[in-house]
Amino acid sequence: MAVEPWNFPYYQLMRVLAPNLAAGNPVLAKHASIVPHCAETFAHLVREAGAPEGAWTNLFISSDQVANIIADPRVQGAALTGSEKAGSAVAAQAAKHIKKSTLELGGNDVFVVLDDADLEKAVKIGVQARLTNAGQVCTAAKRFILHEKIADQFLSQFTEAFRKVKVGDQMDASTELGPLSSKDALDTLTRQVEEAVKKWRDAARWRHAAGKQRQLL
Repeated sequence: MAVEPWNFPYYQLMRVLAPNLAAGNPVLAKHASIVPHCAETFAHLVREAGAPEGAWTNLFISSDQVANIIADPRVQGAALTGSEKAGSAVAAQAAKHIKKSTLELGGNDVFVVLDDADLEKAVKIGVQARLTNAGQVCTAAKRFILHEKIADQFLSQFTEAFRKVKVGDQMDASTELGPLSSKDALDTLTRQVEEAVKKWRDAARWRHAAGKQRQLL
């Protein structure tokens, strides 16, 4: 049983299918609810590639139904990529029924810049690391820890680099920051930005709305 997220909608499925197919195991998959077409397309590609009937089966179910699937005696294990909360629930259910589980959970990655760093390079990589896939990946840089000797200089260059980021249509090759995954994601991030502005005066200079109808912030 695989429970997978939307941010890499094909890769996440393939990395579950490949080892299981090699071992002769069919896969049941609950993909993220906002990417059902990706789930169906992947299943079509699996069939088209000549995989055995039943090698991949999509389950269009809600999150609260996953526990019953894991409990089914025909299911031998569970794999999840997602939040700590979701991982805890899947791991607990798998353990309850003495089944194997593999979990890849969200993080809060740190980006460390020391006083002897090449600041131009650090800024460039830092911006890329923060904005990969619109920043919607667990491996995106989230916490920047700076040596006090270079902190002000880094922040100045980093802020200027962000001002130059091109926000827009994800289908435009020149776009550097595309839309968020959903209206819910936009609303959540908007609340976080507004809370940050209230608590930290300097946060206001980072705020930039770029068309909320298209999940851009």
